[in-house]
Amino acid sequence: MSMLKNIYFMKNKNFLFVIALLVSTIAFGQNELKVGYRAPNINITDYILNTPIDKDFSNKLILLEFWATWCGPCLEEVPNLNILQKKFEFKKDFVFISITDEKPDKVLRTLKRIPFNSIVVSDQTGKTFKNFIGDKDGSYSIPATILIDTKGIVKWIGTPHDLNDSILEKFINNKELSGSDYPNIDEQSGPIFIKSGEEKITDIAYKMIYDEASMYSFTLLNGKKNEFSMNVNTLREQGLYFDLNKNLISIISNLSNISESQIILPENLKEQNYSLFYKNKNFNTEKESKQDVKMNLIKSLHLTENVILKKTDVYVFKVQNKNKLEEIINETEVKNGFNGTHFLFSNLGMDDAIKSIGLYYKVIVKNKTNLNGKYDFILKNNSLEDMKKDLEIYGLSLEKLTEDIEFYKYE
Repeated sequence: MSMLKNIYFMKNKNFLFVIALLVSTIAFGQNELKVGYRAPNINITDYILNTPIDKDFSNKLILLEFWATWCGPCLEEVPNLNILQKKFEFKKDFVFISITDEKPDKVLRTLKRIPFNSIVVSDQTGKTFKNFIGDKDGSYSIPATILIDTKGIVKWIGTPHDLNDSILEKFINNKELSGSDYPNIDEQSGPIFIKSGEEKITDIAYKMIYDEASMYSFTLLNGKKNEFSMNVNTLREQGLYFDLNKNLISIISNLSNISESQIILPENLKEQNYSLFYKNKNFNTEKESKQDVKMNLIKSLHLTENVILKKTDVYVFKVQNKNKLEEIINETEVKNGFNGTHFLFSNLGMDDAIKSIGLYYKVIVKNKTNLNGKYDFILKNNSLEDMKKDLEIYGLSLEKLTEDIEFYKYE
């Protein structure tokens, strides 16, 4: 069973500062949903795919899968769920339901790329999520899988990763599930609190957020390997910029908006991590503020920057058929990530999507699409060649060229 995410929150008006310490999958029992108890009602507002003729699920065996289009681990488990559904399709009163709380048009964009064999539905009221897996603060963790018998009793709670043939065989034959069939929830970790006396990087961030008297500050600390890392950029809104426990190449890449492959560092600095804290209430442009952060960083480390031109391979993104692209309008949630098989970009600009691809493959990429809108992309990430084929579906091309590229050398 995967570990829970441990999170430290700090709120200041509209600012939410989150430090994610461990990988997230799921936490059960927030709403006291327990095996052996009656399941809450499943509320459905929209049938999206594989709509059944009989929509009455009472007296049916139900596998209820909670998922979302932005959830990488959810999409990664879909092929396994499809295989399981195929194996048990002989059981006519056994239904697989994949439920989200998103709008159908957003879900359909994902279904074009990821095949689902299950009945795909949405509950836009959020009641089903709240009643089954909701926490007291309204949050929830997915993917989550619930098995419900013909009497409406919860028989198993877990994730699709924990599910297997043996569990489903016992479930459909109304046999008792043994202890080994259940995820070991007791081994999941709870919140981690920073011990007193330790260096608290969160305290430094907290002071920067709440200290109204301070208009300008820059702090650089040594980081630690194998600890959480993250980037926070609210330069436009609040004049704050944090890069926590990142290696120097990553920090400079974020500040300069260039590929990590274009940065040359001394050997003794390549493996060193740093935590950087910057505050500038004078509200310069984001570009000017980032340049100021970089100059402070270089000065603190006693480095000089030299720009050199080198012929090197680059990957260039271009538009081949704009009619294949569907621009996203009036959506606020942005997703930029990947799982074991795909890049998952939602409501994302081309510059950000292309930068993420370059970082993933450690190559230099250029955006020559001239696209200024926001888009959804689901792209295979096992190789550049496979991704290239997926890009063609969206009317985009990826071409490898040799060009004179600027490299930034620090010494």
